[in-house]
Amino acid sequence: MADDWMLEYVGKGYRQDATGPEKWGCWELCVEIKQRQGVRIPSSLFGWRRILRRLQSGEAPRKFDIVLFSDPETKIVVHAGTMFNEVDMLHSAPEFGGVVLDRLSRYPKHVRAIVRHDP
Repeated sequence: MADDWMLEYVGKGYRQDATGPEKWGCWELCVEIKQRQGVRIPSSLFGWRRILRRLQSGEAPRKFDIVLFSDPETKIVVHAGTMFNEVDMLHSAPEFGGVVLDRLSRYPKHVRAIVRHDP
């Protein structure tokens, strides 16, 4: 598959705000994947609104969309991942020790938004 390059990140470690190559923060991994696609997105998680469009209800996630997760109590965005396909995402998290391929369906209460770059 042409986009199997995304799998080279699986197993890399986690460190908050890390930009690789051996450890990645969650948003920094999203930025890296977009850069490899030739898309520049803000280096800060809070700048996503400047370039990424929030999906409308009924729009299904697709490969390379970014998933934003919020704390269920505060509703503040605290985590991000990149869709690998329509059901799996790549994300870096301390509870997994780093970068993993994970099912989006495991986190239904935490998904705040799915965002996409529309050139």
